[in-house]
Amino acid sequence: MRKIPIILLCFLSASLAMAPPGQAPAGPSSSLAAFMPTGSLLFMESPEFAKLVHDWKNAQERQKWLESDNFQVFSRSRLLLRLQEAQRQFAVAAGAPPDMALLDSLAGGHSALAVYDIGNLEFLYITRMPSARAMQNVLWSSREKFEPRKAVDLPYYVRTEPEKNRLVAFATSGDYLLLATREDLMAGALGLLSGKSQPRLPDEIWYKSAVAAAGPIGDLRLVMNLPLLVKSPHFRSYWIERNVAELKSYSAEVADVHRSAAEVREDRVLLKTNPPAATWAN
Repeated sequence: MRKIPIILLCFLSASLAMAPPGQAPAGPSSSLAAFMPTGSLLFMESPEFAKLVHDWKNAQERQKWLESDNFQVFSRSRLLLRLQEAQRQFAVAAGAPPDMALLDSLAGGHSALAVYDIGNLEFLYITRMPSARAMQNVLWSSREKFEPRKAVDLPYYVRTEPEKNRLVAFATSGDYLLLATREDLMAGALGLLSGKSQPRLPDEIWYKSAVAAAGPIGDLRLVMNLPLLVKSPHFRSYWIERNVAELKSYSAEVADVHRSAAEVREDRVLLKTNPPAATWAN
């Protein structure tokens, strides 16, 4: 089975728009953005991430894509080479191959991924799963290879890949499993989960305005901090739409994918920098 870069855990779900749709899950009572520290470039959230992973694994379109000309072009791209390098470093740091077995063990229900640096692939991932299951995942089983640490009296585990100093940190807190590539992100998330008052993603104007302008959350939601993204040379190099100049006039974007037995629909909201108005595209 093809391996999957860990940074693509949630991004992989976007391809599920082609998968056989099931019953749309109920939206989460509150967003996991409440537990994300400030400073992210983009944020992805799914009310039922494990279901999306299941649908992706069993979708006929997945195999068709792997055998397609588009995938062959992608397999020779600089982007894939960069992701494969990060994948190798992550595997060494985590002590586990970033394949479907690891993905299955880390995919819970309500889940979210915040990316803080595209070039270095720095992210924070939070997923809701029963504590008993969280303690059966691949990382927890190999925690003796990690260095135990604490933040706000909550334990977490850290290991570093020696060649590029790529760090992997994970923790469980109640019914949440957390995975991060920076200790400050892990400490910040644990602090927010414990109820500590500190800056968080929903406090940022770009995120607050974008979510307020969007409709109900879909099976998958992507919220983009466009001013920060367009400054990134990696985003400008790999952004498939090649419309970075146009994006400079917007402060944020929200995209929601809704699946049902009858249709797959994507709703987008783009917020103008001046004045702050919403533009819809279906």
